[in-house]
Amino acid sequence: MELLLRVKVEQNEVAEAKENGNKKDNDTQQLTNKEEKLTTPYPIMTAYLEKSTYPEWHSHNKIISPLPPRNTTSSTLQRILYPPQSPFARNRICHDNFLLHNPSVDTYNQEDAYLPWIHDVFLSSSRQKVAFVAQNRRKCHTGDDYVDLMEQLEGQVALFQPVSVQEIPGDVEIRYKLAPPPPPNDSSQDSTTFFGETRFICRFKLYNPQTQTLTFIKETTTSTYPFNYEYIHWRKKRGHPMFEKQGTDSGTFWLSSLMFECPLPSSLQISIPEKEEEEPIMYVDVIPIRTPVRGEQEYYFQKYHHGGLLTDNVLFDADKAWGMEHVLPKIEDSGRWENIPICPRLDHDKEEKQQEKQLIPHSKLNQKMEMIPENPTTATKTTSNNQQRKKRHKLVGCAWTSSSHKR
Repeated sequence: MELLLRVKVEQNEVAEAKENGNKKDNDTQQLTNKEEKLTTPYPIMTAYLEKSTYPEWHSHNKIISPLPPRNTTSSTLQRILYPPQSPFARNRICHDNFLLHNPSVDTYNQEDAYLPWIHDVFLSSSRQKVAFVAQNRRKCHTGDDYVDLMEQLEGQVALFQPVSVQEIPGDVEIRYKLAPPPPPNDSSQDSTTFFGETRFICRFKLYNPQTQTLTFIKETTTSTYPFNYEYIHWRKKRGHPMFEKQGTDSGTFWLSSLMFECPLPSSLQISIPEKEEEEPIMYVDVIPIRTPVRGEQEYYFQKYHHGGLLTDNVLFDADKAWGMEHVLPKIEDSGRWENIPICPRLDHDKEEKQQEKQLIPHSKLNQKMEMIPENPTTATKTTSNNQQRKKRHKLVGCAWTSSSHKR
């Protein structure tokens, strides 16, 4: 509740700041937030399925260029509610792992493959992004027995392939269209309205339980990847497409887990409580940007990705494939996840340091731990006052990864 009041007081001032890469122009910043009175005691996590197989995208088994826009409306979407399961209730969502026990994981509806199969969501350590961890549902059923299902789930692979969009400011809602980023030295276009290497539109909400009012934050953001999955695949499997039409599709294990982040709008980038609470501090909607999955010799790279090693005949031509005016549908007309609860983040590192201060006398804080014996299997770390220091984590495995994952 305190967060909601602070946002309403500060949002006009904060909205003028241009931070986070997702900067908005003056017209966009002045959009007013919309409020909605709920008929339920709390926002319920909901999936809006866009079940169309997009026949308008194909002609004679080939993708049409430029890509026709989707003509979906809110009335054509199928809505599926995922309320907390007993004994869960709204005031227990953040105390227990909501998604772990929610049927949205176990009963994922495969009729809309562009909805990510989300397994976890949490506020980042910087408290400026919401991090998502999803799984590639298409990896679960492969081979000759699942040819039709693999075709139905092609959208799961598309979620690993970045796209770029351009913002279209509006009086009611920010809209986006598919568009390649401008050349690095092109000053004729405002580069702040272009967002590259993204795949989702993120819309945030605040909830007032006293009035049962849900406030929609009009400043939407676009998702980011921790690294470019398409680039990593090219580095690992040159000559092999990221998308395999048929087969076991078991070799590309790095395409099993999908991670992405939704930056918080500038109006929400204020102090977020660090104390542990049992109620969500906000909710987020995740709207996939839907495009056909790219196949062999369709790498959507800029020159800084490959350093000139690839020629134009193996690169994805966004202008040709998408056209210049492929406007995405409104959020309410798009398949999406809605009302995903975001819980406050407890600073465990700070908590651990406080415990150390209580355990170790102040005069000994700067002294090192006793030397560990040569045999690490029998070693026990103790403090200077002979009290054993408990470790919060246990190493159960490690993995090697390439430094190029940092890109």
